[in-house]
Amino acid sequence: MFVNGVTLQNRGLPDSHRLSVYAGTGGYDALRRVLLDSMAPDQIISEVKKSALRGRGAPVSLPG
Repeated sequence: MFVNGVTLQNRGLPDSHRLSVYAGTGGYDALRRVLLDSMAPDQIISEVKKSALRGRGAPVSLPG
């Protein structure tokens, strides 16, 4: 499993499994910006591209 500093940056914080702690450390900030600042779709796409998010991968074809 790939582990990096972003994934575990809050490890060791007391009650880090609680949403209030997550929100207090910057969690949901991007969601708030999108919903409350009325970002245009193009701005949202630009932010996602700048973030360099990477997916976990998926099968090329699903069985069925």
